[in-house]
Amino acid sequence: MLLFLSGCATTTADKQLKRRNLDEYFSGSGVVRYFLSDLPNWANFSQTAACQRSISPRYFNVSTLIKSYDYTYEQSVQLQYMFNVEMNKLKQRTKAEFLPFSDEEKLFFTLTDKIQADIRTFRPPSFKRVNLIWIDPLLNTEAGQKSLTKLLRSSDMDLGHPVLISMCLNHFEMEKFLSSKGMLNRNVRYIPYEMFSPYTKEGVKVPLFQIYLDEFFKKNQKKYLYLPRGHFKPNELIGELTVKRY
Repeated sequence: MLLFLSGCATTTADKQLKRRNLDEYFSGSGVVRYFLSDLPNWANFSQTAACQRSISPRYFNVSTLIKSYDYTYEQSVQLQYMFNVEMNKLKQRTKAEFLPFSDEEKLFFTLTDKIQADIRTFRPPSFKRVNLIWIDPLLNTEAGQKSLTKLLRSSDMDLGHPVLISMCLNHFEMEKFLSSKGMLNRNVRYIPYEMFSPYTKEGVKVPLFQIYLDEFFKKNQKKYLYLPRGHFKPNELIGELTVKRY
């Protein structure tokens, strides 16, 4: 009876997790060594932006990518970003909670080919001036969103290409947000949380999900970081940045 009750107490989610971690994680080729361990949903948050994220991304081992593929930091982060976007598209189509590692492996190799072909999901603008806008503190209030909309329609944005940055929103949520503001087709670029990584640009692991912004833009581009009034520059955003308030 006790064994029967114990068997019934194991939920479907538990079985799926066990099957993924034991039967798949340590089998197959060495591709899994490029992935960090799955991040639990409860730990998928940003302390700086004070938000809980909706989907846990697959973080890549940037150090291993640099050593194995001779990738740059930029290539490694772009690969991580592209992988998460395409992985979630597959999940939506198949209505699966997670993908088998065999599918992840195929996706990984497909995207490494794209990286080698210089194909990117985040396409940095070519303007001499780039306006990087941290949006997270303004997302939860109507007044905040109005302030952001006003900034995006201001004369400052005529001086440089706007690039939204979020530690709270993923790729699809950024698209939805821009669509709700009627700006999805206005060529506004964005950096969602799938582009943050717990590695330095040299491939050293650190206890912070961060991004080296200089690595995604040309050296002669001037980068202005727009921050909501009352907020300091987040430690997660690293680079030669001129800070402006809005």
